[in-house]
Amino acid sequence: MLILFHFNLNLNQFTARKGNLTETSGYLSFALLLNALTLSLCVYWALFQSYVLFIEFVVVCVEAFLVITETLFAVAAVANFSRFAKFSAKILKPI
Repeated sequence: MLILFHFNLNLNQFTARKGNLTETSGYLSFALLLNALTLSLCVYWALFQSYVLFIEFVVVCVEAFLVITETLFAVAAVANFSRFAKFSAKILKPI
C-alpha cells in the first residue's frame, strides 16, 4: 500500500510541476487522474486499514483534505491554461 502511495505521489508531483511550468493542460489533467487515485487510496486506508490507531485515521483524513484542495486548484489551472491557449491561438493565427 505504501509503495502505491510512493509511486503515485512522485508521478503526481512530476506531472503537476511539469504542467505548471509549461502551462499545458495535458500534464495537469493527468495529475488530476492521479489525484483521484490518491483520494481513493486515502478512502481505502481510512475505512479499512486504520483500525489500530486513531491518529492514523486523522492523518489520512488530513491528507484527503489536502488532495481535494490540490484537485480544486488543478481544475482551476487547467481551465485557465485551456482558455489562454485558445486566446493565444487566435492572436498568433497567421493571416
